[in-house]
Amino acid sequence: MLQSLIPSPLQWLAATVLCLAPLMAQSAAPTASSVMGRLQAQELRALPTGHWLVVQDDSVSLLSANGQTLGHLALRAEGLDVRARGQVALAVVTDRDTRDVVPIAVDLQRGTLTRQQSLDTDSLMPESACLHQDAQGLVHAVVLGQEGQAQQWVLHQGQAQLLRRLTMPPGAERCVVDDASATMFLLEPEVGLWAYGFTQDAPMARSLVARAAPQGPLPDDAEGLTAGPFWVSVLSGGGRRALVWTQQRHGAWQASKPLTLPRAADALASETSGRATRVWWRDADTQRWSARPMTRPVGAPVQRQTVPFVLAVAQTEAVASRGDAADDPAVWVHPEQPAASRVLGTNKKQGLEVYDLDGRLRQRLPVGRVNNVDVRQAVQMDGAVWDIAVASNRSDNTLTVWQIDLTGTLAEWGRIPSGLNEVYGLCLYRPIQGGVQVFVNDKDGRFRQFALSAPQGVLKGQLLREFAVGSQPEGCVVDDRRARVFLGEEDRGVWTVSAHAHEAAKPTLMAQVGEHLKADVEGLALYHGTRQSYLLVSSQGDHSFAVYEAQPPYRWVGKVRVGINTAQGIDGVSETDGLEVTSSSLGGAFQKGAVVVQDGYKRLPDGTQNFKLIPWSDMARALGLPE
Repeated sequence: MLQSLIPSPLQWLAATVLCLAPLMAQSAAPTASSVMGRLQAQELRALPTGHWLVVQDDSVSLLSANGQTLGHLALRAEGLDVRARGQVALAVVTDRDTRDVVPIAVDLQRGTLTRQQSLDTDSLMPESACLHQDAQGLVHAVVLGQEGQAQQWVLHQGQAQLLRRLTMPPGAERCVVDDASATMFLLEPEVGLWAYGFTQDAPMARSLVARAAPQGPLPDDAEGLTAGPFWVSVLSGGGRRALVWTQQRHGAWQASKPLTLPRAADALASETSGRATRVWWRDADTQRWSARPMTRPVGAPVQRQTVPFVLAVAQTEAVASRGDAADDPAVWVHPEQPAASRVLGTNKKQGLEVYDLDGRLRQRLPVGRVNNVDVRQAVQMDGAVWDIAVASNRSDNTLTVWQIDLTGTLAEWGRIPSGLNEVYGLCLYRPIQGGVQVFVNDKDGRFRQFALSAPQGVLKGQLLREFAVGSQPEGCVVDDRRARVFLGEEDRGVWTVSAHAHEAAKPTLMAQVGEHLKADVEGLALYHGTRQSYLLVSSQGDHSFAVYEAQPPYRWVGKVRVGINTAQGIDGVSETDGLEVTSSSLGGAFQKGAVVVQDGYKRLPDGTQNFKLIPWSDMARALGLPE
């Protein structure tokens, strides 16, 4: 009986084969390394779906995970880069014969490659191009040209739009972008490896990752650039080592352990899936690719939480002055025809500009270097009712006051001496008992509060009180209903204080620069909803707008950014100074009100600064607020 339970040798063999069969099948399946190791290619890029894009002598090809050719495009190309989302991808190459930069649409489901219209780089002679997919989901192409010339394009739904022109180091022939950290890397001969912050159309601040020899550790033979989440790598040592630098939590770059390669390489690529990363290298002799694993070092930053985007649906004509000129907007609402309302915008080098809701210039008032402006309507003063605008005028340190008629036309009424050395920010307050008051500040932190009057129509101002914050302020806004002033101290945060002039001013810090606010704190504005009022703050340091409840305990609601409206050709918003919001219906897209923001950099195409208009309903939807 016991003997019958013992398997025979034949039974042992059969059981062993059954157990090993899955492992044998798995080992027989082609791996990416084995597939690419058989392939000679100038360029190689991995896609999240397991597909591969490769450039060979006379073609660009789409390969499956097992190396089968799915799509093929006849093109003598170089400089491959690609970004994918779902079952579609967008690649870019440089045509070796014409030097055109060519976008290629990739349909991963159908296995097709479609050549799109080459970028019209005009007089720029392209050397290469690299791609970046931003937080909004848009794909950008940076085209490097000769003598330090460069261009940035937005590629969207088969269309290419020139966003801006750039200046890059002369001699830089190749770039690569890490989307996770929004950083572009490039090598400058005899100088070093640069990292450029890449935030849509904001200025590209750069830092040196590694200085070139003999001053630094980067060898003269450095080449073969690639990057992944918070790291960058270049070839050195005759192609036998891949030097690696990682970005630390405080933003600095630190050298990590290099990868030693078994043979000399002349190009690099990378593949990231979750926390696993492989660095691909091309054998300089055989032109075949191999991979080495690389783990993300401890201490590298964690990817930041995504900030929702809203889009501007209108923008004003550009201000007349170049450089940092546009600053602060205000809104005048037509009492009978909301669509005939006006946007007032300061040009701090020249005066005040008045626009309609389509952004067309209606008035240009060259009254001096006005910085901030505010509006109050139906103001009762000395038996009369007025719509007025008041601005801080740095040309003569006055409060410049205008009357606004029923057509939205401004006429200067008078000027009130501020008594300050350098007027800066300004906001208006309409007490419930009538009249209008002005808060104006100086760069040294002082605030002055004035009451305006108009006996027999003659404008006058009376100083009511003074107080100060510790450093430079600018933006301010008053909640007339609750008699509260919100004050922005650029490097510290947002303060609140009673608007009642008879009370001692005791500012309380309600929002501090830190997690939600990035200095400088600039424009402030209030939206009055049916159930809640909200304070909007320009967080200039991260190109966003922080939103708080406007009543204690001043809960933080969230933040938004203004992205690129490709359909209407309106660029995104960066480094905003002033902003304004109205809860009044202005008709059209602005049924629930509008947000108006200054744009620090006008793109699509490059130009002088202007103001952007965003429907409040879009802002509320992005923040999950009741519309």
